[in-house]
Amino acid sequence: MKSNTDAALAYVFKDEGGYAERPEEGGGAVNRGVTFTVFSAWRKTKGYPEPTWADLKAMTVEEATEIYKAQYLYGVHFDELPAGVDYAVLDASITGGISGSIKLLQEVLGLKPVDGQYGLVTRWAATHRPVAGLINKLCDARLAKYKTFKIYNKIANPTAIPEKQKTWGQIWATRIEVVRKRATGMMLTVVTEPPPVLTPVPMPVKSNAFPPAILKMPASTELSKQMVKRGGTPAQFLNYLRDEVAPKMAAWRPRGVVLHNTGTMKWPGVVNGKDILPEQRLDNMTVDWRNRKFPSGPHLVIAPDGMIWCAWPLWRAGTHSPSWNNTHWGIETVGDWNKEKPTEAMIRATAIASAGLLAMLGHPVSSETVKFHKDDPGTSHKACPGPNFGTKASWLKSVTEELHAMNAMA
Repeated sequence: MKSNTDAALAYVFKDEGGYAERPEEGGGAVNRGVTFTVFSAWRKTKGYPEPTWADLKAMTVEEATEIYKAQYLYGVHFDELPAGVDYAVLDASITGGISGSIKLLQEVLGLKPVDGQYGLVTRWAATHRPVAGLINKLCDARLAKYKTFKIYNKIANPTAIPEKQKTWGQIWATRIEVVRKRATGMMLTVVTEPPPVLTPVPMPVKSNAFPPAILKMPASTELSKQMVKRGGTPAQFLNYLRDEVAPKMAAWRPRGVVLHNTGTMKWPGVVNGKDILPEQRLDNMTVDWRNRKFPSGPHLVIAPDGMIWCAWPLWRAGTHSPSWNNTHWGIETVGDWNKEKPTEAMIRATAIASAGLLAMLGHPVSSETVKFHKDDPGTSHKACPGPNFGTKASWLKSVTEELHAMNAMA
């Protein structure tokens, strides 16, 4: 991700070292990992005269950063990868090439074909796996690959005294373990950025895209103006998470989901013999929020027909459960599960929505990441979401199954 760029390049420059003249390097010289061959090509694209080794030796950190951004970061789609994974893939590309690092990523993601092309499938899979596990798999696979190289056991510095000599394998293994540790640290301490202001923009509806809100519908409250009011199928919702929500998940990093029911809501509802649009129903909800002095609302509303409606922006904390408003997403299912039974479509959509949200941030499925409203010690809703909604164990199983299904499709 973009906010990791400076930290990742600082690590790379430290590991690659300063200026050196070696015949095995492209062009015979290298500085901060930039060979003279790469440096010369870069200078030519800028319209500068043919450089010398002295120019490479005098290369500034700023110019080296520009070269790495053009030569490596862009190629491995650094800005699109999760924090930690971005650095692990970048470092692999420096020693194994852009295509080689993407192939390595595709291999550990279990994708086919392994073609070194970073397309939508690779992007989806890379951003919907537990981050810590992906970092470890990348480092393990990288070392396993290097062990197949003929020079793995060859002494890299034969002119050094015997006790100072190291094989290429020892050097690579040490570097990979350092990368593993740093990448894991980046995953935990990534620099956050404030979320952008939500500004609805008209956009064409695509069959597999999350349909936009009806922008001409008036908002009845200030809270309504801040809502998303967009709904679609589970597949469309997952695309929405990948394409629109994931890039905005910076300042707020929730730990999981809380499942609720909305027993008083009819969906989409009828007033004076006329159907109420789902967008209007979502707008009407804000009147109740305002009367209760809520600063926000729940994030998702799952309808009986299996449509997933986004109410409150998923990149901002909402209001749905006293103890977990600031730490979890709130998912409302439409119905009274003390008296009714949810439809199969709703159950499936809720499980998919939960799995997609957890996968987006690399969270595992557990009793800490999937909660029932009634589990909150601070709530007065001691039955929510209701006995007919199912047990916690059954929900953990359903969400896990949907997560595995998404991984298989990726």
